[in-house]
Amino acid sequence: MNEAKSHLPGFRRACTVVGVLYVALGGSMVLRGPRQVLQPFGVPELVLSSPHFADFFHWVFVHALVLGVLIGLLGRYVVDGSSQRIVSRVLCVAELHYLYLDLRTSDSPLGNGLYRGSASLIPPIIDLAVAILFAILGMRKLRQAPAPNSGTDS
Repeated sequence: MNEAKSHLPGFRRACTVVGVLYVALGGSMVLRGPRQVLQPFGVPELVLSSPHFADFFHWVFVHALVLGVLIGLLGRYVVDGSSQRIVSRVLCVAELHYLYLDLRTSDSPLGNGLYRGSASLIPPIIDLAVAILFAILGMRKLRQAPAPNSGTDS
């Protein structure tokens, strides 16, 4: 008996794009280092020169890089539609939390200005875009894939 499996349209592509974005951003930050990345945001020299802060900075952005790889792998290997929807919803919630964390320290009316300048809004904008993407996927209807050997050429 040939049963058609369901899938979530756009899930694989979205996870691939988000995964590549996280790997590129995380890798770029690790390669550039805390001084080059954070000096324009008004982070004090005392903080930038701390080996503890350098270690923490490295850990955070390696973590972002690994998250990117994991999101990309989820997009590739989670193929069941209902599982894709669950993964999308979980990633949406995670992104909403990242949005909160980035927004609260931004130089905006919603933030405390810990990081100064309009560039401090770039991370929350990325977070919001990714959260919206995963929210859309999490609400999208599943599509039935054609059954193997069903006689259709799609």
